[in-house]
Amino acid sequence: MPGRYKTRYDWLKHKGYCVCCGKEKALPGITLCLACRFDARERMAARRESEITRARDNAGTKERRARAKETGLCTRCCRRPARAGKSQCSVCAAKNAGYYKKRASGTLIADFGECRYCGKERVDGYSFCRDCLIKRQASMLYARSFFKNDNYFARTMNGLYTKKGGEP
Repeated sequence: MPGRYKTRYDWLKHKGYCVCCGKEKALPGITLCLACRFDARERMAARRESEITRARDNAGTKERRARAKETGLCTRCCRRPARAGKSQCSVCAAKNAGYYKKRASGTLIADFGECRYCGKERVDGYSFCRDCLIKRQASMLYARSFFKNDNYFARTMNGLYTKKGGEP
């Protein structure tokens, strides 16, 4: 190896070989060959599933968020300063607001083929299950009973959509 490469890793990366085994050509844009990439994926999956790792990661997250709160940073991203009197920055707060709006409107549940209200299997073409659909339809019929049968839009926009003689 020439002296300009500090480590084996740098030399293999520059030459386009896998930095793990050093035998195969690396995949385009990645420093590993296909076999080493699959091995690394399996190792990481086993590590993520380990209870010890999960507990350590949770403890690290709690510590990181506590430090962020003490220093006045956002407790979610731990990068930007938190808003005055709040624990999150404006960017993270906006993301949370969007998530909770979707959750409240039921679009998060409805995306997965479940009822927006109770989570049961929904009826095809609707975002409700059979029981909730019947309740919603009854509620709408009741609400509509308080309105007259004339068209509100046509009544309010009558002057804009009539001919000069008064005929529609």
